[in-house]
Amino acid sequence: MTGRSKETVPVVAFIAHLQKMLSVDSNRTDTIVFEGTQINEGNGYNPSTGIFTAFHRGTYKFTLTLMAQMDS
Repeated sequence: MTGRSKETVPVVAFIAHLQKMLSVDSNRTDTIVFEGTQINEGNGYNPSTGIFTAFHRGTYKFTLTLMAQMDS
């Protein structure tokens, strides 16, 4: 295609998870640090701080799965 860059696109991806249950208040403002990191391509996720830094311009997608227990 005309106008496409020939630059190599960096691979940036991480998968992190919690290994234990976590109670979260609805007004929580501190960072949740995931205990397990399975993938950290590009080293954008810092497992010590829980912060992801986008070192490259692009579109990033984050997905989170939660389970709510309403009676406790």
